[in-house]
Amino acid sequence: MRVYHKPFVTWIWGGCLLMALGGFCALSDRRYRVRGLGKNMSYEVLKVNVLVSSTNLRGESGFHVDTLDLYSARQRTVFMKQAAEELRVKEDVIRRDLGHVLLKLEELQDAQIKTALEPKAEEITLREDERAAAMGLLRDPRLLGRILEDFERCGMVGEETNKLVSYLVVTSRLLESPLAILVQSSSAAGKSALMEAVLAFLPEEQQVQYSAMTGQSLFYMGESDLKNKVLGIVEEEGALRAAYALKLLQSEGVLTIASTGKDATTGRLITHQYRVEGPVMLFLTTTAIDLDEELLNRCLVLTVDEDRAQTQAIHRKQREAQTIEGLLTRHEREELLRVHRNAQRLLKPVLVVNPYARELTFLDSRTRTRRDHMKYLTLIRAVALLHQHQRPRKTITHNGQALEYIEVALDDIATANRLAHEVLGRSLDELPPQTRRLLLFIDEMVKQECERQKIEHADFRFSRKDVRAFTAWSDSQLKRHLHRLEELEYLAVHHGGRGQSFVYELVFERPPDGGKPVLPGLIEAERLAAYAYDAKKSSLEGEKSGSSLPQVRGVSGGGAGDESPALTRRNGDFRRNPEKITVPAAKGNPIVRTVNGGRMARVVKPRKQRAPATTPLAMLLDEHLQHLAVKGFTENTLKVRRVHIEMFLSWCAERGLTEPVEITRPVLERYQRHLFHYRKKNGDPLTFSSQHARLAPLKVWFKWMTRQNYILHNPASELELPRLGYQLPSVLNKDEAELVLQQPDVSDPVGLRDRAMLEVLYSTGMRRMELLNLKLYDVDRKRCIVTIREGKGKKDRVVPVGERALAWLEKYLNEVRPACVVEPDDGIVFLTSMGEPFTPNHLSGLARRYVRAAQIGKSGACHVFRHTMATLMLDGGADIRYIQAMLGHTRLDTTQIYTHVSIRMLKQIHEATHPAARLDSRKRETTEAPHGAHRSRKSLPRSTTQYVKSG
Repeated sequence: MRVYHKPFVTWIWGGCLLMALGGFCALSDRRYRVRGLGKNMSYEVLKVNVLVSSTNLRGESGFHVDTLDLYSARQRTVFMKQAAEELRVKEDVIRRDLGHVLLKLEELQDAQIKTALEPKAEEITLREDERAAAMGLLRDPRLLGRILEDFERCGMVGEETNKLVSYLVVTSRLLESPLAILVQSSSAAGKSALMEAVLAFLPEEQQVQYSAMTGQSLFYMGESDLKNKVLGIVEEEGALRAAYALKLLQSEGVLTIASTGKDATTGRLITHQYRVEGPVMLFLTTTAIDLDEELLNRCLVLTVDEDRAQTQAIHRKQREAQTIEGLLTRHEREELLRVHRNAQRLLKPVLVVNPYARELTFLDSRTRTRRDHMKYLTLIRAVALLHQHQRPRKTITHNGQALEYIEVALDDIATANRLAHEVLGRSLDELPPQTRRLLLFIDEMVKQECERQKIEHADFRFSRKDVRAFTAWSDSQLKRHLHRLEELEYLAVHHGGRGQSFVYELVFERPPDGGKPVLPGLIEAERLAAYAYDAKKSSLEGEKSGSSLPQVRGVSGGGAGDESPALTRRNGDFRRNPEKITVPAAKGNPIVRTVNGGRMARVVKPRKQRAPATTPLAMLLDEHLQHLAVKGFTENTLKVRRVHIEMFLSWCAERGLTEPVEITRPVLERYQRHLFHYRKKNGDPLTFSSQHARLAPLKVWFKWMTRQNYILHNPASELELPRLGYQLPSVLNKDEAELVLQQPDVSDPVGLRDRAMLEVLYSTGMRRMELLNLKLYDVDRKRCIVTIREGKGKKDRVVPVGERALAWLEKYLNEVRPACVVEPDDGIVFLTSMGEPFTPNHLSGLARRYVRAAQIGKSGACHVFRHTMATLMLDGGADIRYIQAMLGHTRLDTTQIYTHVSIRMLKQIHEATHPAARLDSRKRETTEAPHGAHRSRKSLPRSTTQYVKSG
């Protein structure tokens, strides 16, 4: 090709660039030959080999050749000087020539880079016979059965579920959110063979396979090099450095990275953006037992069959491959693979609509099922996508754009259900597949030995050697899996009879289904057939149906628009108001439970629905609280912990922290400083005990996260909590307590009820929540005792109650409570004027008002009566252990705090032993000491001895 460019002529021949320049010297022509331009695929470098030659009219010739970077001024200067000397021309002439050469090379380089970056769409044209064979496969009603048969004919025996799931998952690469596969097995079990067998059914241009990947390798691929393709990595360990990019590509469907580089024209450093588009289907294999939780959430985990029967089948197939039939099968294999590859080429990305989606069900008891549910739905769509040539294409117009789609059939759901039981059901198992397999082997071994020895299951002991002999597993395998069974308490460890040896006891009972993986909660396809498909509801063109009646309605009484009765109180009368007052049962009003009969109904306030968790941290909080609830923590403890941790979550949300891995020790220390500098509405800081209360649940939470493997290490393990001071409780003396008890107006029903509550608190020293939960059958009036059920720590105890408190309680129960109680009567002793149990804050506020009304110069609420009772009993000579039993303390040192408050004994000892305790020490010497003052420490009263020890 000859192209004329004034003032030079250019030829491109044999991969070289030839330039002829003239007009600058009347006696010679200069010719430039450039090599190596094809290696310069970056705008920052233009390193080429340049040969310049010249012949004048007298036939004299000269040349100069060198390799240089034309973007380097120093290298150009050296080239100009040497070329000018060789060609006997001025340097300005060579300088102008290099300018023309540089401009031309940049033009060619730009075109070269653009051509290289353009996606190379390899259009493969199928012959008519090839297309007919591929369409015959795709339109076969036994498509899935033929796929399994062809796998068998190609040499892949067994593994029906793994083969079918893998084939469907690689087909899902054409969906907007494809699935991913992770094949897990021990070494040499055949995981790579499964991967190679499946990828062999796929066209080469639709798959990319690597042995390992670096951390940045994915970011610098072509923009569409991976789009709708399968990315296969032989070992998951080879992709560890690229794990972050793989997770992003699987979740987001696109990768972007900003990298610094030189501008092609100015040479200045600028930011270049690289983009790799998905979707891409990931196919990984691994031998690891413990897998990354994030990877598990994104992949379907398959396990290779390692049973002896499968090994025998593989050996049989390997032997058959050496026969003449095996030779013919290998030749037939290429034809089968060609048909499947062409069939995959005929599959196109198409929208899939599931008309039965609203009726589908799925397990929802675990947080991780949020992603498993999406895997299940995508598996259904993958089955439908594979059958796209057997389904009618439908078209709908939306916003002026025609959308073509196919619909899911019931057979697709039935197939997905069958596969989901084995694949997704296994992912919900707390044991890895190989560990579960070993457990079933051990169970079979124990069963056989118990039948042979005629002993009970619980009496049989076995060693690791016994398991190794029965399973023929390697010792290293058994160590790993047996250790996992020990941790999860499927095996109990006992000391053996020889030295430090150990034996195992199987603490496991095989379920009736034989231990097969099952995914509960899936609706059967037969039941879905009973649902009539409502075209108006699913069609986008049809009008939406009106809203249906609410799922929860009134229990009895009138209809949805009836009015509900309200309660009033006039002149201290809590009985039903003879004049019926009603309010519409509209949104925002309390829901009223109507009852039959003359008793008034209880007003049930609608509970505020908690918003669903939207961040990973918030989801883990819900799971953590559920874990604590299973362990037996009280509802009040869970409520307090939720409040304190949600304060931390709000602080994190303001700073964009939503992932558990983003919380580090410096972050927690920043939050601790935030609590220290925080000011309440009244301007007061948080006390150290309040700061401690907000930080302590975080340490427990992050410790739980670490144990559950949500995070690799505990960021709160070294967090130092604020040091709590030693504060004595606020107590009342006898006169002050009596003054507070006299504050309620006992002529009023409310005052009578309040007096009874204060008397019970003062007499028994029970806690606030214990008083609120007190039932009628807990009060034994004849024996003068009260049974406190499920107190702090869910512990019951029996405490005495004074006669005066019982008298006030009797008066309240006979005169006030019958007028307050509403149906159904839960048996709660103390009720509000609306017939409801007290809330903790309501009761504390009521007690605090009475203490303040007494004007004794002290503050307190319900707990001040508990402190007062313990202190006054100690002053009266009660043994501290009896006070411990009254208060329900587990540890004695908790009760000993009252020995610091009660100083009657201390005053006696002080007066008897200190020489300056009185004004006249001489008089003290002649005066007889108080009775018992000169006794030895051993002869002191027990409570006094206890004080000396604690002091």
